[in-house]
Amino acid sequence: MSALPIAIELERQKVLIIGTGALAHERIISLLDTGAVMELYGSHHLDSRVESDIREGRVTYYHRDVCEQDFMDAKLVFVTDIHRLNPPITVIQKWAHQHHAWLHVADVPSLCDFYAVSQLRRGDLVIGISTSGKAPSLAKQVRLALENLFDESWAPLVSKLYYYRCQRSEQAISVKSAHLQQWAQHYVHKHLVPRIVRAQGEMDPAYSDIPWRPEEMP
Repeated sequence: MSALPIAIELERQKVLIIGTGALAHERIISLLDTGAVMELYGSHHLDSRVESDIREGRVTYYHRDVCEQDFMDAKLVFVTDIHRLNPPITVIQKWAHQHHAWLHVADVPSLCDFYAVSQLRRGDLVIGISTSGKAPSLAKQVRLALENLFDESWAPLVSKLYYYRCQRSEQAISVKSAHLQQWAQHYVHKHLVPRIVRAQGEMDPAYSDIPWRPEEMP
């Protein structure tokens, strides 16, 4: 069964991050622009980048194991290391569901209420790549490839189209919906398609000759 891709507004919403390793840092960075109120829990060694996140005030850190009271009013819960977890994941899952919070457990799709997508953000243009939690490394590589295709020039395009869309809504005469579609299509063909063509021509031959043998994968 396929998951439904959605975007969640997290401004001023409480988000729990359980774990203090490298993946916790990735979660903190991915949530920075959302305006979420992040709380980090864990009593194990802090990754150096997580230490930096704490020093710079990106997240509130509690040097202890998470307890049920911490789940009150939480919107999302990220468990970043199931192998160094106390209390056990069954308890964490119970608390999350009792307090109506959505749970994400890294590398365990069967325990997830939602999947964290690999995202490329250019202003209000957000591109999410997901493998439904099955191959996050592939999602990351796709996102890295797309970064070269979508530069920062895409951010003002969204603002410009939004401005004209609001003008059309308020005045109901100045700009037709078809025109907005044409402008967006023109920008894609002018700026995106040529980059894709160039990227194909610049493909590293070392990768093109690698045979695909799934049976050799561990």
